[in-house]
Amino acid sequence: MVAYHAIRRSEIKLHDKVLVVGSGIIGQMLGELSKKAGASYVAMSEVNDVKIQKAKEIGIFDEYFDGTDSQRASSFKKATDGGFDIVFEAVGAADDPMVKTVVGMN
Repeated sequence: MVAYHAIRRSEIKLHDKVLVVGSGIIGQMLGELSKKAGASYVAMSEVNDVKIQKAKEIGIFDEYFDGTDSQRASSFKKATDGGFDIVFEAVGAADDPMVKTVVGMN
């Protein structure tokens, strides 16, 4: 229900570019539901290499970013041709450096 509620509140539009920060069950559900809601590009960012590999095995996302990469802001801009339309924080830490990076891209 958490992921579904977040998708509904986000007002995703057709062809939006979405980033999900975190690869747990809520993050995975956010990725899947974002695609079903019309997003054309859905990426995941995670700081744990093991979790990145597990997420790749599941295969929901179009691209996977290493959250510890110091050049992540430029990687995001390059991959999305300017930035994400919607970002979901699914790690439970709004002060996470990844969230600050994405918010600071505007």
